[in-house]
Amino acid sequence: MKRLKLLELFAILICFLFVSGILVNDITEVLRREENYGWVYEYGQAYSFFSFYGAILWSLLNSTLIVTKPNNNWRRNTIWTLISLTPLLYLGFGLIAYHFEW
Repeated sequence: MKRLKLLELFAILICFLFVSGILVNDITEVLRREENYGWVYEYGQAYSFFSFYGAILWSLLNSTLIVTKPNNNWRRNTIWTLISLTPLLYLGFGLIAYHFEW
């Protein structure tokens, strides 16, 4: 088994940040009206915002770097580019579904 390269590890990290942002948003939403845990909601929402949208921006950057790196293995590059683009694809499909009210 080959070792993963740095850009491929970033692709996995980007997906992890994206999913963790969504999960933290859902988990902290329960604490919205709690008097003693309001600070957890505020920090959780801030983390969720920055990890969600940050993952989308890093996804674009990492995918561009994967595509432009000099490598003859186009199949491997395509797979890792799609993995890296997962947050952007999720957002795109969500916007399309919202537009057509699915």
